[in-house]
Amino acid sequence: MSSEIWRYSDMIDDEDLIMLQKDFITVRDGIDYYGISYRTLVRDAMEAGAFYQIGSKMVRIDRRVLEAYFRVHGLRRR
Repeated sequence: MSSEIWRYSDMIDDEDLIMLQKDFITVRDGIDYYGISYRTLVRDAMEAGAFYQIGSKMVRIDRRVLEAYFRVHGLRRR
């Protein structure tokens, strides 16, 4: 890996590894992983510029942009 994720390897579980492999996540993935409500996730993703709606129903969230937003604004995962 090109990042410094190895420094935190003792705190990473299988769920984290699966999420790190994804560039874009669904709203359901975000709700389950971050432990926040639908409205909060969508609002934060829109504010971060990470929210992409494709057609009338498909939504994807850019995980890297969203996590950068969370780091700046201090959101912690459950």
